[in-house]
Amino acid sequence: HAMPYHYPNDLACDYDHTVADHSPLIGIALDGYGIYGLYESYDADTSTQVKPDDLDTCNGHAKAVPANTTYGVDGASVYHYHTTSWAPYTIGCFGVPEGVDQDSCKELYPYSDSGSTGGCGDGIYGITTPETPGGYCYDTDCPCFDRSTDRYGRNTDMAFNGTDGCACMNKCDETNSGCKKTCDELVTIYSCEEYYAPGMAYEGWCDKECGYGACAVN
Repeated sequence: HAMPYHYPNDLACDYDHTVADHSPLIGIALDGYGIYGLYESYDADTSTQVKPDDLDTCNGHAKAVPANTTYGVDGASVYHYHTTSWAPYTIGCFGVPEGVDQDSCKELYPYSDSGSTGGCGDGIYGITTPETPGGYCYDTDCPCFDRSTDRYGRNTDMAFNGTDGCACMNKCDETNSGCKKTCDELVTIYSCEEYYAPGMAYEGWCDKECGYGACAVN
């Protein structure tokens, strides 16, 4: 749908979903790596198709694929993508054989202060779904998810607090905060409980790393 035409999810008409094997090649990404269907293998003992459990943030991994003489695929181990039933569903970013983690993915989609383009960190909203009535935070312009098999996935470390929405932040991230180190460094030196917890001397400084305030997990 949309313009340009694209697939937002795995499609039942792309291939035979009942084949007892690795899903076939259904497309080629612009980086040249293949895109395959939902399944990695077939478990004959349980008669079930097995989905991959080691995909990186881009939705890819380096494993053996079915041979395909039409497209010159010899069946060797090669980096490739899968469609999935969890976010990002198709491709989150262009990957590499070594794999891509969530932080590295976000570096590929930086937020632009000019407002001309979106990016990770731009437009974070609290939303609810039937599965998560308590709500969670979603970064609308960021395709970098956390590799969980949750249908919606998580692409921001902000936590929805139900009142202020996605207000999770570190005071140390503010301009002219006075912090001499980032919070990911600080918490390795000073414990959250003794320094940054509610009531402590530096309350609010590192809520994101410590999970306090608006960053507390529901």
